[in-house]
Amino acid sequence: MGDKIYYISGLGASEKAFEQLDFVQQKETTYLPWITPEAKESIEDYARRMASLISDEEDNILIGLSFGGMLASEIAKLKKIKKVIYISSCKSANEVPSYFKLTGQMGLVNLLPAQIVKASKPVLYQFLGCLSDNEKQMADEFINNVDPLYLKWSMAAICNWKNKTIPKNHFHIHGTKDMLLPSKFVQADELIEGGNHLMIMNKAQEVNKLINQFLIED
Repeated sequence: MGDKIYYISGLGASEKAFEQLDFVQQKETTYLPWITPEAKESIEDYARRMASLISDEEDNILIGLSFGGMLASEIAKLKKIKKVIYISSCKSANEVPSYFKLTGQMGLVNLLPAQIVKASKPVLYQFLGCLSDNEKQMADEFINNVDPLYLKWSMAAICNWKNKTIPKNHFHIHGTKDMLLPSKFVQADELIEGGNHLMIMNKAQEVNKLINQFLIED
């Protein structure tokens, strides 16, 4: 049987983020949708629920974008995963920027109302690297429809993430101009010059090439 590819989008994003990657059209792929977190649910327990959507075959491949990559690391500890690909993400807690960790330690996440996020579109555009109308539209969908409880849960999950385990057969692609998760904090296998947090869309050709090279490796 061929590889089964599961991909997880970034926080609040939809499967549209992967539209320009050709493996989505050429290979058997399944999008793992975000599910509603339970009150005070740990990221480990959340990953366990998401992992239930993945087959028990040994040829599974995970592709995680941003926060989706963090979930991929957790799922890889629960399932037989052949390869894990990280795009604009972190493989372990060691790669999460220090200011996120400080926010979690100080409990500032609980002080972040959704109204502030919704009123900060220009700032969010800049941090995400929204260059086109399509990218701004995707960001708007998240901003306009974000659930306050989901936002607080996800931010707390990122700020308090403890994972130290990195899958053996992984591939990490990051952009040198990522403002949300700066490249200096991560140990990427490939850096895309000028790539921002949404390089999966605005530098899709370069991302495509790197992913396809990794997928054909034994």
